[in-house]
Amino acid sequence: MEDRRLEALTWLPRLMEQVQTHLGKLAAAEPDRHTGYEQELRQLDTNISGWSQSLANPSLAVELRVAIESLWKEALVRKRAIEQHLREYAVRRTQADELLCSDDVLARLDKLADVLAGNNPTLGNFELSFHIDRIVCHPDGRVQMRTCQLGALSGAAELLHQADVDPLDSQQAPTSSKTDGRGPRRRTRLCLHDADGERSQLQAQADYVADPLRFAGLGDEWFWIDELRIPVKTSWAVDNADVVQRRYNEIKQQTGKEPSLNVLVSEFGKSRPTITAALKVAENGGPIRDPRRKDPGSPTVDAKALAEEFARLEREGLQRAVIAKRHGVHRNTVARVLKEWYGRQGIEPVDGRTTRWSKQGE
Repeated sequence: MEDRRLEALTWLPRLMEQVQTHLGKLAAAEPDRHTGYEQELRQLDTNISGWSQSLANPSLAVELRVAIESLWKEALVRKRAIEQHLREYAVRRTQADELLCSDDVLARLDKLADVLAGNNPTLGNFELSFHIDRIVCHPDGRVQMRTCQLGALSGAAELLHQADVDPLDSQQAPTSSKTDGRGPRRRTRLCLHDADGERSQLQAQADYVADPLRFAGLGDEWFWIDELRIPVKTSWAVDNADVVQRRYNEIKQQTGKEPSLNVLVSEFGKSRPTITAALKVAENGGPIRDPRRKDPGSPTVDAKALAEEFARLEREGLQRAVIAKRHGVHRNTVARVLKEWYGRQGIEPVDGRTTRWSKQGE
C-alpha cells in the first residue's frame, strides 16, 4: 500500500534522492572541518591549562594578569562553542538518518490533507507555513506562490541550512529573523490550542513558522514557483454586449424603426440601465472606462510636478473645471492640490471669481 502511494507521488522519490545526495556531499566535507575543530579544541585546552597556572602565581604583575584573564575568557567561550557544535553535529547525523523515512513523509502529507479538510483556518495556516515560503501579488493580477519542496520532510529545511552554514565561521553572516524594516515583518505567532503535540514542541514550531526568513539559506533548487492570474471580473453588460446589440438590430430590421429598450428589458430580464450599458459597450467596441479611474498598471504620477502644472495653468487664466477636464480628474482634486501647493509656497491662492469679474469689467 505504501509503495503504491509513493509511486503515485512521482516527485517524492526524486526529492528524497536529491536530499540524500546533498547531505552526502556535506557529510563528506564535515570530517575535514571537524578535524580542524578537534585540533583547535586540544590547543585551547593546553592554553587554558597554562594560563590557569600563570594566574595561580600571586606575584604576577597586574597588567599581565588582566591580559591573561582576557585571553582565558575568550578561549573558554570558544571552547564551549566548539563543543556545542560537535554535539549538534552528532545530533544532525542522527536526524539525517531519520529524515528520509518514507512512512514519516506520507504521514506528514496525510496530516496536511486532514487539517485542510477540517476547516480550521489557524491549523491550516500553521501546516501550510511549513510548505509555502511566500505569496506575491502583482498589480497586473499575477499571483506567484513560492513553495518549498522540503515541507513534507520534517526538519529538512532547518537541517540543510544548518549543514550548509558553519556557525563557528566568523566570516559567515548568520541568518537572523530580525529585519531592518525593509524586508518582510515577522508574523504573529499562531495560537495552537487545537493542535496535537507537546506544548513546548508546538511553541517552537509556532515560532518557526512565524519567521519570514525560515527558508533563508536554501537555494532555488529546493522551491517550486507557481504563477496564477486572477481573472478580470466583468459585468453582465460587457459579457452580453454583442448578444444585446444583435437582438437590437434584429428587432430594428423586423419593425423598421428603433426598438424600445423596454422590449429588450423584458426579453433579457435586466434593468434599463444595464441594457443601455450593454448597447454602449457594443457601440464602443469594449468596456467604457471612466477616465478619472487610475489604471492599476499605470505609472505613479509625480504629485509635485502635477501641482506645479495646475498652478501654471491657473495663472494663465484657465478655470479649474477646464484644468480638471484636461487632466481627467475631478475639479475638487484640482482645488485640493492647488490649495496644498499654494500653502507650501506661501503664495496667496488665485481667486477665480475676482479674475472672472476683472475680465468682464475689461
